[in-house]
Amino acid sequence: IQDNFWISLNENGYQVQGHHFWPRLPNWEPETLKFFKKYLIKGTDYLDIGAWIGPTALLATALGARKIKAVEPNPINFLHLITTQANNGLMQKWSLINACISDTRTPSVI
Repeated sequence: IQDNFWISLNENGYQVQGHHFWPRLPNWEPETLKFFKKYLIKGTDYLDIGAWIGPTALLATALGARKIKAVEPNPINFLHLITTQANNGLMQKWSLINACISDTRTPSVI
């Protein structure tokens, strides 16, 4: 896997950290792309719970979401999000949260 990978979404280019998923993006879940194009309202905020490595956060960004709040508990996936945020100048647009949503108050142990 290469260190960085360039992807294109809605005619916008983004630099992402190498991951086996990114080469699959052009053919990934066409129904998700169709859903976002239909229902995401440009200029509104987008909440991504379980953001993984960021495909839907980037899609919302490319489609004109005003702000992105992305929650991802996995520390390795979270590093991918931080890298994507930094590589693409999204520090003001993306708010990243490395946490888990749970029905208990017990802190996680890594």
